[in-house]
Amino acid sequence: MGSNRSADRPAAPSQAKARQSFCDEADKAWLDYVRTGLHITHTELDAWAKSLGTRRPKRFPKWHK
Repeated sequence: MGSNRSADRPAAPSQAKARQSFCDEADKAWLDYVRTGLHITHTELDAWAKSLGTRRPKRFPKWHK
């Protein structure tokens, strides 16, 4: 089998920076959730997203415990 050369190379600096930024943001969000307990569910977010671009888009869901 052939080698996947892109998997053998380290990520480009901009790619690594973007990955680290994503991880930092996820960590911050998790710590905020742990501290406050505030969240929205996937179902709530999905319903909101599906309403976008319709004649009557829903408001973004409110955070709750």
